[in-house]
Amino acid sequence: MRKNKPIWLLGVGACFISIHAYAVDASEAPTPGTGDIIQRFADHALIKNKLSVVVEQNYFDWQNDQGDSGRQTITPVTFAYRHEGFDFGLRRAYIDSVNSTANRQGSVSTWSDTSLSAAYTFQKLAWPVRINIDYNLPNGKAGLAGAEKNAIMDGALVQQTRFGEGENIALGVGVTHAFSEQNIFGGGLSFLKRGVFSPNSDIANTALDLGDDTIVTLQWQHSAQNWMVIGGLIYTQSDVTQRGGLDYYKKGDRTDVNLTGIYAISSTQKIQANLRYSTQSQDRYLNSLGTLQQESANSNGDSTYLNLDWSKTWEGKHTLHVLADSLEITANSYDQVNDLYNAGRNKFGVGLGYDYAFTPKSRISLVFKTYEMKDKATPATLRDTKYTGNNVYINISHTF
Repeated sequence: MRKNKPIWLLGVGACFISIHAYAVDASEAPTPGTGDIIQRFADHALIKNKLSVVVEQNYFDWQNDQGDSGRQTITPVTFAYRHEGFDFGLRRAYIDSVNSTANRQGSVSTWSDTSLSAAYTFQKLAWPVRINIDYNLPNGKAGLAGAEKNAIMDGALVQQTRFGEGENIALGVGVTHAFSEQNIFGGGLSFLKRGVFSPNSDIANTALDLGDDTIVTLQWQHSAQNWMVIGGLIYTQSDVTQRGGLDYYKKGDRTDVNLTGIYAISSTQKIQANLRYSTQSQDRYLNSLGTLQQESANSNGDSTYLNLDWSKTWEGKHTLHVLADSLEITANSYDQVNDLYNAGRNKFGVGLGYDYAFTPKSRISLVFKTYEMKDKATPATLRDTKYTGNNVYINISHTF
């Protein structure tokens, strides 16, 4: 999407995938590393102090009006165990990514890195405290050779944009407090230490050390008899990325503001809306003197994502979802004659979802989404580029 940024060939092979696909746009997901595996399972209704297994299948295909096309299939398997304040998680996925674009064909079929998580919550404190550690075992495919590099595709078209990374470790601590029966506040701090890896197998001495992340989170929840509002803020500060042991690039600080509203229309119907606004400050690039210099304008456009989900449940086993979402990325602040100018992007999708509970311990979820996307014209491209695509998602979960 954004032009002339440093491109390192694939990294977080263990990119986390939400169990609740209805409310998440994976292409704009926050940086992992804050207990994501465990927290996503903790939100799942089936998990109550037991071992749970979730198998997913996520398929994406896309094409544009210039004849480019591609597809990707991701099959994650996740295990989680929760008992008396302890949480453990393990996840690994098989990825098949194919770019069919003329003169840029390439494919990669591989297992991702393995994600391991552990956490403990001090539940009896007046302000419960949760500590967690996440570990990324680098046993995916970090280095790509030849045409394999073409299997890297836009994160708004497919989900997995990295197939392997370094030995990453994240440490986090969070605290929650209920000020009343209706109001709960939470805050957290985590640090993600990234390991070194070599993304380009064709060139020697290309070891890449992505900048470590410090992440601050705040969240507030207010609930009433038939509605709930959740507001949150995530602030991410990234350190300098090094290539070959030398400073190479530094991402600007990023702020994500999230707002979720849930309203129970009746005992069997509800509507949920999720809004996320993201903004990022100016990046720093390597200049001709070999030092990092802040860019003259901001190459990062602000983004706004909105998701709507209406659901109806009947017989206690069946749930139908009607879905819609939109993504708007504004033009960056460079002048239109500059090579770094990007005019922005629009994306709109609709879909249907269906959940079926075989038993209180077993469930299947199906989602089909289709979308249209437009990259706005610049003086370099002269016209808009239009995309269409589909996403099919299957989730099977069981608690032992």
